[in-house]
Amino acid sequence: LKPEGSLLERGHTYILPLAVDLSLSEQFRAVFSPKSTTGRNDVFVRVLTEQGKMFDQTKAGYKGPLYLEATPLSFDCHVYPFRPLTQMRIETVRGVKLTDEEIAVLHSECGIVRDQNGEVTTPLISDGGLYLHLDLSNNGRTAGYESRQNPEGHVHLGKKELDNKEEFWSRIKPTPNGDLILHPNSFYLLSTHERVVIPPNVCATMEEYSVSMGEFRSHYAGFFDNGFGGKTGTHGVLEFRSRDLPIRFCDGQPICRLVFYKTDEIPEKLYGAGDNNYTGAGPKFAKNFKEFSQW
Repeated sequence: LKPEGSLLERGHTYILPLAVDLSLSEQFRAVFSPKSTTGRNDVFVRVLTEQGKMFDQTKAGYKGPLYLEATPLSFDCHVYPFRPLTQMRIETVRGVKLTDEEIAVLHSECGIVRDQNGEVTTPLISDGGLYLHLDLSNNGRTAGYESRQNPEGHVHLGKKELDNKEEFWSRIKPTPNGDLILHPNSFYLLSTHERVVIPPNVCATMEEYSVSMGEFRSHYAGFFDNGFGGKTGTHGVLEFRSRDLPIRFCDGQPICRLVFYKTDEIPEKLYGAGDNNYTGAGPKFAKNFKEFSQW
């Protein structure tokens, strides 16, 4: 990219070399997911490798360069050199996913799922994951945000509190029936009913888009760090896009699933400790928007 940054136009796809090469031993592979700021600005990114067969994943023992495929879908985006748009995790080939029984034990010990007040509640655990539900409750809060069509300006990925929310977003108010119709070609920021507390010895990812759950994608940046949510929990933000047809959603319906992974060690600094950008209640904007934590 240019030293002063480059403009990526919405609807166009770009291949960008990443400023890192990998040299992994045979027992490790790398997996990738968008950063929260990338997903909440509706920039669709995937990582490519040389001779790769899949997006967002290297083969075991990969040695070579990495490339980013980036497609802004809602807004023109100004991006800057050496500012991260994606993040990488290193996994062992043997796999480290938690079973239903292990998730249940972990919840009993740490209270992974909380209600709106931060109190521990009973989770839905099945098929190797923990299900979360959509929050469209009619309690006076904002239900979510919808991207404006064809805004004139552009957002600045990698900057903090520079863009005006009103230029790019419109507010979605709760309906009396607690339902919402989501339309194709629009992008939405919604949130989960539950607050989530990720224990310090595990991390979690939202399950990838599945057609069996409906013609929609519930998230782009679905990685939850060790310690995410702090002590009382944080709502999961859903970066939502409908496919092909309008879909009606109702308050409280299952919307996504968390899959948990053991980590080799507990990090020295947990995500929930100290200052971070995306903890709290309800859907939040990316940090490039002014007063991104509230509207």
